[in-house]
Amino acid sequence: MGALGVVEGLHQLGLSPQIKWPNDVLLGGRKVSGVLAEAAWVGELLDYVILGIGVNVREEALPPGKEMDFPATHVEGELGRRVDRPRLLLDILLGVDRWYPRLGKADLLAAWEDRLAFRGEPVELSDGSAPLRGILLGLTVDGWLRLADQAGEVVELEPGDHWLRPLAEGRQSGR
Repeated sequence: MGALGVVEGLHQLGLSPQIKWPNDVLLGGRKVSGVLAEAAWVGELLDYVILGIGVNVREEALPPGKEMDFPATHVEGELGRRVDRPRLLLDILLGVDRWYPRLGKADLLAAWEDRLAFRGEPVELSDGSAPLRGILLGLTVDGWLRLADQAGEVVELEPGDHWLRPLAEGRQSGR
């Protein structure tokens, strides 16, 4: 929901963002935004969600190169012009508001998957142990990542402390 809100806000600027599973937003294959969510459930009912959303709007928002764990970019660099930050914030919040009623619904998952970065491409995932390589297939109905490993077996990975990277030899330009 949060990443889709960012995608919609950036789309209003004429950009074509993608979502790097599970919670980053990319422009041209580089991270422009990160989203963190904390949810509280009462049984099977969602009580509330707290979203933390960061967007690199200006160049000074980027950490020094040696501190980045994934190539990053900023909105103004992608556009080549200044951005009205309050307007961008409003567009992101309006996007989040549009997706909030759809939490847990098939159309939210479909929208997330439609904007999923690296789908159909070779990727590497790691949770700190041995990395897993394969072709990113898409998402499950629960938002888990589906990956065809090197043996051709389909593996489903729960969102959590994984990092996902495209494998250079499989990258298509512009993604």
